[in-house]
Amino acid sequence: MTAVALRVEAPTDAQLSYIAGLCREQGWQPPLAVHSKQEASAIIEAIRASTYRPEDFVPYFARPEAVPF
Repeated sequence: MTAVALRVEAPTDAQLSYIAGLCREQGWQPPLAVHSKQEASAIIEAIRASTYRPEDFVPYFARPEAVPF
């Protein structure tokens, strides 16, 4: 069996600022959290393509189904 290492890098300040600016320009709600460079890139691509939906980028802890009752 071969082990696969998964490396997750935090988003850069430049990515976070760019996302915030694009959301502000478009009048969209920015994501509650951005967990990685890869996720930041996906958000930026979605905003540029006009396919950004804030609900697609809601962190698990903020979803109603994640709250145990």
